[in-house]
Amino acid sequence: MSQRNYNPQRVNQAREQIINHVPLSLVVSRYGINIYRDKIVCPFHDDDNPSCFVSDELKTYHCFGCHAKGTVVEFVRDYERLYGENNQYSQVQAIQRLATDYEIEIPDLEDKALIKPERKVRKKRAKDVHRIIDKRLGQYEQQARGVQDIQKRLRIYTILDQYYIGKIQGEEAIKEIRGELIKDE
Repeated sequence: MSQRNYNPQRVNQAREQIINHVPLSLVVSRYGINIYRDKIVCPFHDDDNPSCFVSDELKTYHCFGCHAKGTVVEFVRDYERLYGENNQYSQVQAIQRLATDYEIEIPDLEDKALIKPERKVRKKRAKDVHRIIDKRLGQYEQQARGVQDIQKRLRIYTILDQYYIGKIQGEEAIKEIRGELIKDE
């Protein structure tokens, strides 16, 4: 079986259409589950009393026993996983089934553009190689200038340290610092 690729935007759009047009209570009733004042006996766990709240207005269900919750799409998906023949029933399958059962037109969910074609091997052109080499050389030159700048600063700081501890006089320190600054220009 081939892997299908679905367009997430289209799936979301179809999901919203289903949620807005298919009442949850109608789907629940179709599965033979009785509704008692917006509550049902939860089909997702052993339940004797209605513990699952179903609301067409809010378009959701929520079980206070097992904490199952969702919209009409999740209800069908989870119900089919539990009681149907396919325990891998997906959200897309639930959307497609609801669209068919309730005659709702939804967009095509498959996206042929998302199917990745075989990659064409691009021949490296000499121009690309030269461009990459030039870029790398520029980066290395910039790093080298940074290292030289740090070395120059360290030499100046060494001169200043010698001045502060009294090993050299002020005039001599100024001459050496000027010499360091001129040397690297």
